Amino acid sequence: MAYLVHDQELLVRIQLEVLPAVRGDSIDEKYLLERCPQLEALVNETLRLTVTSSLARVVTETCVVGGKTLQKGNKIMVSCLVPPLFYSLISSSQLPIRELHYEQGTWGPTPDTLSANRFIDNPRLSKSPSYRPWGGGHTLCPGRNLARRSVNAFLSIILSRFDVAIESGTFPQNDGARPSPGVVPVAQGQDLQLCLTPRH
Repeated sequence: MAYLVHDQELLVRIQLEVLPAVRGDSIDEKYLLERCPQLEALVNETLRLTVTSSLARVVTETCVVGGKTLQKGNKIMVSCLVPPLFYSLISSSQLPIRELHYEQGTWGPTPDTLSANRFIDNPRLSKSPSYRPWGGGHTLCPGRNLARRSVNAFLSIILSRFDVAIESGTFPQNDGARPSPGVVPVAQGQDLQLCLTPRH
């Protein structure tokens, strides 16, 4: 919602796209999944920018990295950005998700900004090994399909029933200092308050 209310043109595009899926109290989930490419692209891009799952590993041999001794058997957690000194220890497939989602080689020169059409302009990005909003392998989120449908339904209900505007606050800043199992938490005091006006 924060990305939408800060770009009124995008909000209107998504609103027009999802309106046919809302019929009274029912929502056509199939329509939202199959016939709303702008919505899908926006959700994909939002996940790319906000999912920052941490990387946890067990130290298998005592070693020194950047002047710090890592003892065998200890656990380390790398959250958000991986310091370059760790690159030699981690293959690209094992990078934390945030690192993959902000890699310029895949996402272009401005990977830290929302591009609502990124996944429309290049549909193959949703299958890229550098795009892992739901984890992968044995950590693949079993609730990913329900989560996607829930987000689609939430946005469709809000946008079909209300005009949405910013009540107060600026674009919420993330708190990258706190480890997260998924979406990075919003920093304290950064909540965005919205004004919802029923549509006629």
